[in-house]
Amino acid sequence: MVSVGSAARWPALAQARASERVACKVPMSLVKRASKGRQEMSRIAIAIALALLSIECHAQSGPSTDQCDQIRAAIAQYGLQAARKHAMENYGLSQADRRTIEQGCGISDRGRRDKRSR
Repeated sequence: MVSVGSAARWPALAQARASERVACKVPMSLVKRASKGRQEMSRIAIAIALALLSIECHAQSGPSTDQCDQIRAAIAQYGLQAARKHAMENYGLSQADRRTIEQGCGISDRGRRDKRSR
């Protein structure tokens, strides 16, 4: 323990201990720290959401030419009904999906191709 006389001998030590006592009384409360962190995290989340919303989506709207060629080859080899059955069982296509693909590739039930595939 430091006596009063030692403070006179070592003023730097007394000053350091006094500043430690002041520093212990002034720290920011945990609630204030947490609320500042929460505000910062919400700002970051909003910025990320805005960035994701501004990115242009390049989803495929229909089958490509190569995909249509593969579908036509399967129809030529196995027949239209077998190719439809295979696609619906293995690729999880609905009736609407199948119809969209067939229209995009110009395939019809009547055995003739639409004008788009020529």
